[in-house]
Amino acid sequence: MKAVCGTLVVAERLETKGYNFSRNDALLIMKCFSTNGLLKRPAILQKRWYDDEKFASKAKEVIVNSKMSLYDLLQLQPEEEKRLLTYQDFFRFTYSGNSWWLDDNYACVLQLCDKMSRGFFRRWALDPFYELIHKRLPLGCCEMILETLNN
Repeated sequence: MKAVCGTLVVAERLETKGYNFSRNDALLIMKCFSTNGLLKRPAILQKRWYDDEKFASKAKEVIVNSKMSLYDLLQLQPEEEKRLLTYQDFFRFTYSGNSWWLDDNYACVLQLCDKMSRGFFRRWALDPFYELIHKRLPLGCCEMILETLNN
């Protein structure tokens, strides 16, 4: 989880300082995520582990940022995530010491990695998707289609 948020924070900072990422740069980051197993969808994710009473109780106590707990974060829809969280929020949470107990919950870590990287992946998916469909749909429609997909 630290690798994901660290990578995304660095990428965001590079962009704000004027670095223009190429598609190859983005693909390199995506390949690193894939190589490290951060894009897997194991069967454990099918189980509603976050509804477990013990987990929910602990997650409600763990603060991610001034607006929400870990439990709240896990319930957010993608549109809300984009509006309420930054890569820096994930970075602070991961390095705050509040996330140590998540190491035993692989499914939760994967879910958080997915939430962290969703915006990055979606941003880089639009142009290739538009080319794939030979530009037959307006960009707005393409964005709507991509919003329904997972990383």
